[in-house]
Amino acid sequence: TDWLYYGKDVPGVVRIRPRDGTSRGFKFMTSNVVVEGLRFTVGAKPILEFTNEVKALEYLIKEAKKYFEIECVYLDRHFFTVDFIAKLQELNVKFVMLAVKNPRIKELMKQYKAPKVVEYEMTKSSDRKKSVRLNLFIVEDRGEKLVFASYLPPYYLPVIADMYRKRWGI
Repeated sequence: TDWLYYGKDVPGVVRIRPRDGTSRGFKFMTSNVVVEGLRFTVGAKPILEFTNEVKALEYLIKEAKKYFEIECVYLDRHFFTVDFIAKLQELNVKFVMLAVKNPRIKELMKQYKAPKVVEYEMTKSSDRKKSVRLNLFIVEDRGEKLVFASYLPPYYLPVIADMYRKRWGI
């Protein structure tokens, strides 16, 4: 999450993707528990210039596991990388995240009609030896074709979009 910042430099302000007249802000990662439409923030980690975001995610999940049984972790597209997905696998947590619509994903979206589950291998561009395998769930949801990444088995196909909406506590 980014909180936009417009003032003078202060500790904790980092570069963010430019929007609304600024390219600076406070950046942090949060973990939330969503139960029966209610959302509670249970952890937060500041993301500074040299923060290892994979370790930040690991910290938040391990802290949450101390107090809660994690049924599934819901993440946005930012986490659609080999490093994050490998960490989620290592932590043995189920997850659902939106896939980044990169050229490979766009090609799969053209190639397959929704609904469809495709086995997918994702390789790290800077280290071809590092890869993860997962399922891509291609779905039509509210008139939009979406792709979700998950280790969940294919029988979740009919409900994966509804599951992801839980992320917002709606």
